[in-house]
Amino acid sequence: WTFLAFCSPNWSTNWDGQFCCQVADGEYIYVPYIPGECVLFDGWTQHKGCGPNNYAKEPRLTVAWTLTGYNI
Repeated sequence: WTFLAFCSPNWSTNWDGQFCCQVADGEYIYVPYIPGECVLFDGWTQHKGCGPNNYAKEPRLTVAWTLTGYNI
């Protein structure tokens, strides 16, 4: 499992920067970047953090922790 935290203190959803992850075969969800919000997802699936657009006034900051087994 991967736990992702959106860390930028100020963010406008007009700046994009959403997170995308696969939830089923061929099915994806987009989570808007909202400061203080978090996402828990299966880190083995396809995922990405979308970049902000040209209107963004601040960097898009995230922190992720991945929980994995010892035998990997």
